[in-house]
Amino acid sequence: MTMATLQLMPRFLSKLKSREWLAKLLPAEWVSAVDVYAEIAALDAKRRAERVRSRVITLVMFLVGAVPSAILSLRLIGPDASVPGMVIGSIFAFSALVVGFVVTLMLFTGTAGRPETLSLEQLNRHSARILYLLQSQMTTLCSALAVSFFALVWLALFVFRADSLLLAVAGLMCGGMLTISLFRLFLLPLQIYELHSASLKDLIAVKASETTSRYTR
Repeated sequence: MTMATLQLMPRFLSKLKSREWLAKLLPAEWVSAVDVYAEIAALDAKRRAERVRSRVITLVMFLVGAVPSAILSLRLIGPDASVPGMVIGSIFAFSALVVGFVVTLMLFTGTAGRPETLSLEQLNRHSARILYLLQSQMTTLCSALAVSFFALVWLALFVFRADSLLLAVAGLMCGGMLTISLFRLFLLPLQIYELHSASLKDLIAVKASETTSRYTR
């Protein structure tokens, strides 16, 4: 994971798992999430250098959008109350579009290719590729959800006429996460191409192996 909020969740879930009485009180999907985050943490542990680079790039993207958004969020406060509503509504619509697309893409990514035709070595590479793409897409999904969350926070603060500092912080977070989502959207078409390209190469390798073995008998 590249976002600090996602790094805190495995710690919470590990504590949940160690307390059996608490695990029994919660729904099964929350308890089973422990294993999922443990697997993601294990994948991150194998790629420490890449994890550091990813966090640095994510922080840069966040700062690119955070500072202008904090200033813009304060300028939205004016006599015309419809302007903030239009802006927040547009952000909600964008986030919903991204979330829907990424969820569909994640479902498609997990079923792409014909893994049953692959050799064990090819299947290991294919599985590693799929898990890496799913992890990247989940980061994009979480950033889009965070955009909606902080936009909702900003709107609530605006309605209740909160202090301008709180509005600036909420706008900063919303703009930063929005910028991360925008940058990461450019990765999605390339990931789709990468997935199809790798699947076709694996299929070609399988057919080449079958053809060679047929003519060498």
